[in-house]
Amino acid sequence: MTTKTLAILGSNSTHSINKQLMNSILQFSEANDIDKMDSQNIDLPIFSIDIEKNEGFPETLRNFHREINAYNNYLIVANEHNRTVSAFFKNMLDWISRIDFDTFKDKNILIITASPGRMGGKGANDYLQTYFKMMRAKRITSVTFPSFNDNFDMENGQILLPDLEKQIKEALLTFRSDA
Repeated sequence: MTTKTLAILGSNSTHSINKQLMNSILQFSEANDIDKMDSQNIDLPIFSIDIEKNEGFPETLRNFHREINAYNNYLIVANEHNRTVSAFFKNMLDWISRIDFDTFKDKNILIITASPGRMGGKGANDYLQTYFKMMRAKRITSVTFPSFNDNFDMENGQILLPDLEKQIKEALLTFRSDA
C-alpha cells in the first residue's frame, strides 16, 4: 500500500478550535500530502448492540470505514470534553471497532488535542493513546496544544508560539517514518 495520510477531526462543532487548528496545520509544508476528511458530516446513531444486531451497520459507517481504510497514517485532531474525547468521536471509534477491529492495526497515528485550558486536552490525548495502543497501532505520536485562546491567532489561523509550531511540524515529519 502506498503511504497515505488522512486528517480526521474528532469534533462535530462547526466552531471547533480543533477544526481551526487542523486547518492551520494542513497549511504547513510538512502536511502538504495529507488528505482531510470532513467528519462533521458523518451521522451515526449512538452505538448500540441492538442496532447492530437488528439493522446491521449503518451505510454512513460503511462509507466512513471504506474511506479511512484506504489510508495507513492518521492525523487525529480531537477536542476534550470532561477530560476525555467528545461523545461524537467516541461514538465514531466505537462503531469503527465493530465493523473492523483491525482498522488501526499497524497504522501510524499522530494525536493532537487542543483546549482553552493549560493542559491542552491531555485527558483526551491520554485516552486516545490508550485506545490506539489497544487497537494495535504501529506508532503513536502525540502533541497537546494548551491555552488555545492565548496561543492561536483565530483571525489569521496561525499558531503564535514558535516552539509549539515546531513541535507539531516535527511530529508531522516523524510519525509516518519507518525509522
